[in-house]
Amino acid sequence: MVIDYLLVGGQVVASEGQAEPFIGTVAIAGERIVWVQQGIVDAPARQRIDCSGLIVAPGFIDIHTHSDAAFLKDSGGQSQITQGVTTEIAGNCGHSCAPCADPILLRKHLLAVQDSTEITWRTFAEYLDVLQATRPVLNVASYVGHGTVRLAVKGTASSAAGADELSAMGKYLRQALDDGAIGISTGLEYAPGMHATAVELLEAGAIAAEFDVVYASHVRNRDWLIEMGVGEALGIARTTQSKLQLSHIAPKYGAPQGAADRLLEMVRWAREDGADVGFDVIPDEWGPTKVIASLPAWALELPSDELRSLLRPGPSRARLQENAFPNWKLLADHRWDWLVLYHCGANPSYMGKTIQQIAVERQSTPWDCICDLLLEEGAEMSRLMWCGRVSSQADIDTLIRQPDCMVISDGVSVSEVGALKDLRFSPIAFSWAASFLQKYVRDQRVLDIVEAVGRLTWTPARRFRLEHRGELRAGYYADLAVFDLDRIHCHSTLENPNVRSTGVTHVFVNGAAVMRDAAMTEARPGKVLRRGA
Repeated sequence: MVIDYLLVGGQVVASEGQAEPFIGTVAIAGERIVWVQQGIVDAPARQRIDCSGLIVAPGFIDIHTHSDAAFLKDSGGQSQITQGVTTEIAGNCGHSCAPCADPILLRKHLLAVQDSTEITWRTFAEYLDVLQATRPVLNVASYVGHGTVRLAVKGTASSAAGADELSAMGKYLRQALDDGAIGISTGLEYAPGMHATAVELLEAGAIAAEFDVVYASHVRNRDWLIEMGVGEALGIARTTQSKLQLSHIAPKYGAPQGAADRLLEMVRWAREDGADVGFDVIPDEWGPTKVIASLPAWALELPSDELRSLLRPGPSRARLQENAFPNWKLLADHRWDWLVLYHCGANPSYMGKTIQQIAVERQSTPWDCICDLLLEEGAEMSRLMWCGRVSSQADIDTLIRQPDCMVISDGVSVSEVGALKDLRFSPIAFSWAASFLQKYVRDQRVLDIVEAVGRLTWTPARRFRLEHRGELRAGYYADLAVFDLDRIHCHSTLENPNVRSTGVTHVFVNGAAVMRDAAMTEARPGKVLRRGA
């Protein structure tokens, strides 16, 4: 066997159970790792790469993204690859690109969909085929979104699903899982998922258990009703015996004092009762969402022309403001200085400014400003995004210290150049993994390098059954990240997020070098990872 790449002399972090990195050599042939050995081993190879002073680790896995639609425009993955990410899981928070019963309606609910993206698929299998045809640079898997399934069966109606509708939803979910979806996700803070009853969610959880896949939940509330939101998800896991993943679970602004500790107590109690519960956290205080989600649920059911009429100045606009339980308590408390407009097609000059700043510029009230901005987006108002300072650093730190806490981006794979260079979705798209390593390993030493790498690699690979990935072992796919921990540095800011991090030197996906000497290559070796394949 001819070795294609020999990575020599790096500090190897190979697998779970390893106490500390060891100086070693990794051999790659084709798509796979041939062997991993301690010490500097000389062997014939097409290319020999000196990794002295660098960490050689499995490629990082981002288990929570929203790149589903964006990848159809540009699957180059620069924001991920430059941080060492080689696999991501999309379709989170109940939003997936399939199944599709009504392309126009689905398009309005997709995250980060681009103007020229044509929805040609109907089934989950067809969507995955379209995604593979883009020749992604990194590996991609996807949940089937419960919200997308509900949209296909009930449209935007808020009524409870009847027996026939529950049956139709079940058929869609089972078909998507047969087609390769990696699990089922829910987004219960947003329409249409917010309208789901317990019966509907129990059915989704039971199907996840039937297929032995993860049931991931963006719970209904993480601020003033956090115990209710988390408790519902835990109850579904216990009742259906499904594998629950609590998505980006850090308490939000407005949660009771000590909410993170209380949340961990609830998780421990559920586990003691036999529930299989995992959780993850965004390593940043700021989080994104759609501006339109600030409107009352009843308004989101309306046809677009009726909603636009309500948004216009007058008594109807005041009706919209009467929302007793907005999705963020930041809104109820009028923290307009903690809400930053992030993606705005009609008014790009406002991106990076707070709602308070924009309102002053426009000589308007913050609420009138929000309604006007939505109106000015026209048919694309659902794509208007903002970020809020929703979590406390203390709560994030508490959760990250837990040995089984995974770390996520909750972002979209974007680029400094090309079709997605102007797309802003998350302030940490280019820095989530790098900032985690920089802050929690190098600067604050909360975690050692083996612990941190495990959170990004073998822990998610095992939970999501990404076969032969997440560790450096003979026969495993050669997904690797090679980086200088001392030079890991984030350059993106809240105001200017699409700037790449530095410190990662080489990245391999399925045995192909997609980054060499900190420069992206032309290789596009990524695979669409399908359940059961």
